[in-house]
Amino acid sequence: MAPRRHGFFKRTLQTLALAGLTAALAVPSAAQEARSPDGPPLWLLADDDSQVYLFGSIHMMKPDVAWFDQKIETAFKAAHTVTFEVDFDDIDPAQVQRFMMDNSRLPEGQRLSDLLPDTVMDELMSVFAKVPMPTGETGVPRSVVEQWRPWFASLQYAQTVAAMAGFMPQYGIDVVLTQRATQAGKPIEGLETITEQFEVLMTIDDLAGSGAFQAQMERYDDPVQLFEDMKSDWLAGDTAGLDALLLDPSEEMAPAFHKTLFDDRNADWVPQIEAMLDEPGTQFVVMGVGHLIGDNSVVDLLEERGHTVARQ
Repeated sequence: MAPRRHGFFKRTLQTLALAGLTAALAVPSAAQEARSPDGPPLWLLADDDSQVYLFGSIHMMKPDVAWFDQKIETAFKAAHTVTFEVDFDDIDPAQVQRFMMDNSRLPEGQRLSDLLPDTVMDELMSVFAKVPMPTGETGVPRSVVEQWRPWFASLQYAQTVAAMAGFMPQYGIDVVLTQRATQAGKPIEGLETITEQFEVLMTIDDLAGSGAFQAQMERYDDPVQLFEDMKSDWLAGDTAGLDALLLDPSEEMAPAFHKTLFDDRNADWVPQIEAMLDEPGTQFVVMGVGHLIGDNSVVDLLEERGHTVARQ
């Protein structure tokens, strides 16, 4: 499957969805869409007395998609602990708000349009012009957007375009499984903190002056179709399709950001996952599917360390 090309911000929105850097708790809809028989990708790492399931998730989803199949349900129910990239129950909203206030705005006298090519800024404003505001008006004023740092503008763009395509963080796989784990009384753990995740996103600022923005914004595709392709590949368990859709172009156009977002975090998580084998029983680990596929994935790194990781 040949890589499909999209602009930098469109690639960022998909990367966020797959890597898992946005989520909010909400109750999923009862309506459901037909699911592919192969199901979302799930792996098993095991030794004599321990099982660790690795589930590749998408962190923004439509409310009508049925994905919690028998295979996933059986593994999830067997787990005595559920681990996510971040333990959302441990997040302090006030702390997140303070972090955003301290890190989302440019220094006095700087403007976002001074850091980004005109084509990128025009694309941002064309999307933000459609955002409903609390005042009842439509559109984020340019004067507000000009104050945003590139990483924050990228995040807002990602969430806005995802919502336009019908994909919402409150229906994301992590959110639903957090609810299920809480309802079942299962302990919840996290591989990293929410601050660490935001610090990863902040490295987008380093790309603002690079040619990657200009070159990639010249090649667009339909963002709605992009999300639909992502959903279809994920439901089908098509890891090759997801690799071509996400990882190959990401590594090609922004290798430093790709390394920070995927490779470095994968390397940090592997020792934590290995340590789970020291505890008898079953554990269920949920992470963006982009961390479990492609080169230098969590699966690859575990296998390099002598473990057998079996696709379920």
